Amino acid sequence: MSIRSSEPLLAFQFAVEVSGPIQLTGYFTEVGTIFDDQELTEHLPVDHSYGKEPRQMIPGRSDPGVVSFKHGLTTGTGFWEWRDLVVRGHVVEARCGVSVIMFSRDYEPAARWEFSNAWPSKISLPNYMTENSDFVVEEMTIQYEGMVRTM
Repeated sequence: MSIRSSEPLLAFQFAVEVSGPIQLTGYFTEVGTIFDDQELTEHLPVDHSYGKEPRQMIPGRSDPGVVSFKHGLTTGTGFWEWRDLVVRGHVVEARCGVSVIMFSRDYEPAARWEFSNAWPSKISLPNYMTENSDFVVEEMTIQYEGMVRTM
């Protein structure tokens, strides 16, 4: 089934692939806000012909980004091991390329984002009580220096 480019996409599941010195793949049910942001610089040149100060906004540096992922805790420890590289001071080794692939309900890739120089800055579990029968949800946050949507 083909999707027209004008149709909104329905997110069903996300895959996160880490490539570089670390090779990981995980499936996530929630991805935090993905954004591409840039600093702004205000410029107020004097327009001598009108005697006014027109306000101009000039693009500055791209801001590094942050994105978080949530999924049910599994027995896999790969993402914890990746985070441990940073904790032990091996940040250069921990920096990797990360791909986030969004799947449609028929498990076909619907969108893809590529993050460069990404590394995990946080991994956490919320508070749970034994009488609660909910799934344990793990959350991972990564920092990245560049992002592009490729699909």
